[in-house]
Amino acid sequence: DDGTAESYNYPGDYLAAYHQWAVKFGPVTSPFVLCGARAAIARTIPDTLHTPILFAVYLADGPGGLPGTLIQDGLTGSIGNDVGGIPTGTNWAQMMIKDDLGQPLIINASEFYVAVGCEDFAKMEAFGRDTNGAMAHRSYLYDACLDEWLSEDDPLHEYVFPGNRMIRV
Repeated sequence: DDGTAESYNYPGDYLAAYHQWAVKFGPVTSPFVLCGARAAIARTIPDTLHTPILFAVYLADGPGGLPGTLIQDGLTGSIGNDVGGIPTGTNWAQMMIKDDLGQPLIINASEFYVAVGCEDFAKMEAFGRDTNGAMAHRSYLYDACLDEWLSEDDPLHEYVFPGNRMIRV
């Protein structure tokens, strides 16, 4: 995307650890080396507690080009990579992405997704969403109840999912 976050979303219930948010990247020339990424995280929403976050890299080989094959995942700190605190001047979590051998991740596809999610059932992070600009509207939500990826631009899935709530701020 363009490096901005105009809104933030988080799950409003105990299913937090099962949800993920993903942004589609590409097309790129492959093979492509992905060394890192960053995600916007709200400093004070839903609270000021922060916990490690999950990150994942998926190929865009799912139904309709949605996230499909998981090619790498891991844990990183939250905002400013300062778990449990609110560092001054940033809303970004940096993710250093390596393959299983500790080398830069090589992606042999022209499109892929970087996803983030909550690692802890008891704590939630509000993840940023880019809603304006030429690179906006490439965000997707994995809803564990439905077991599918949904466009965050789809008004039918904007706030309420069966059995749980999604909160936009």
